Amino acid sequence: MSKTHATPLQRIIDTPMRRLRFRDFTRLKVGGRDKFSNVRLKRLKEMVPDHIEVEAVLEDEKDVASCLRWILRGLPLHKAIRKVKTDLEVAENAKTR
Repeated sequence: MSKTHATPLQRIIDTPMRRLRFRDFTRLKVGGRDKFSNVRLKRLKEMVPDHIEVEAVLEDEKDVASCLRWILRGLPLHKAIRKVKTDLEVAENAKTR
């Protein structure tokens, strides 16, 4: 896949973490619903062996589920956690405006 035609998800997967910025993660969207959107937390944990590491970082079950879905979509663990934390920060900023 050429870099100019890579999906936003693939660009984040391929880019070293040190080169990614807050806006890269805010722009990353599913674009609707996908095959992981309706999978419940219990099943997500069965599908992602690293779920314990995610649970150690994210407290809310909804956030853990979101992170596990991003991992299943292809994001490495540390980038999936960063994506969820970015979304949480955006949501918090929206509340305070």
